[in-house]
Amino acid sequence: MRATRPAALLLLCGLLAGCVQASPAPPAPPTFPAPTAPAAAGAGVSRPVPGQVIVENGPFTDRVEISELTLSRGSAAVTGRLRVTTDVSDLLLVELRCTFYDERGAVLGTGSFQYSESHEAHEEHGADEQVEFRVQLEPQVQVSSAVLSVPVLVNE
Repeated sequence: MRATRPAALLLLCGLLAGCVQASPAPPAPPTFPAPTAPAAAGAGVSRPVPGQVIVENGPFTDRVEISELTLSRGSAAVTGRLRVTTDVSDLLLVELRCTFYDERGAVLGTGSFQYSESHEAHEEHGADEQVEFRVQLEPQVQVSSAVLSVPVLVNE
């Protein structure tokens, strides 16, 4: 019996070795595409001709009406009026951005305008309120044209 014991142990170890599998390799970490740089201001918009201001289509341009849009070439500014057309609630926050171009169509820089209304102040205005805005390029240089966008709009 002594001779069969080692043989049985060897047989048992061989069977167990066949049952035990090496643990699988850990899964590879997920890969994601490299982030892309944000689009340049006015990207995807046709360049305005000298003296023109174009309103860039964006997530909020269909919800506002922009009127009295004027380019002041000497003071490097775009002025106008903005009114929310789709909601009856008061305007709480809006941001406008403008990219300014020279005569050759090269970008001179950008400017922005922010409007926010406190709770007390917006109770005095109706839902049809208009906001006068001025988007200024600093430093003031001679500009030829501009592209205006509405990246932020918050209603009550």
